[in-house]
Amino acid sequence: VNHPLTRRKRITFDALQAYPWILQPHGSPMRDVLEQEFRAHDTPLPKGLIESASILTTTNLAMKSDMLGVIPDSVASRYARHGLLAIIPYQLQHTLTAFGSIIPKDRPLSAPARHFVDLLHDTE
Repeated sequence: VNHPLTRRKRITFDALQAYPWILQPHGSPMRDVLEQEFRAHDTPLPKGLIESASILTTTNLAMKSDMLGVIPDSVASRYARHGLLAIIPYQLQHTLTAFGSIIPKDRPLSAPARHFVDLLHDTE
């Protein structure tokens, strides 16, 4: 919560480079977005970065250090409301692409699977 960047009103990408990062592993959609962001700024990925697919690991590392990580806003907001994390005011230029689900035509989904797909595609 006491991250040095929280004292700034405006954050540049260059300012983010002064801190260690926690990134999702290679091949994950968010990692691809972040790699695009670094390329757009003609900046190599940070040295000594930690890779983790776990939101819990990312949040714990960020809470106990000045490390930067990208997690869903719904999670970050909850932690921030409780004073456990700070949200750095930087907007990524790149975003995740939309995704969907593939369902076999020749086999109907079970009721739980149908419910899951309905929840997945619920946009409210």
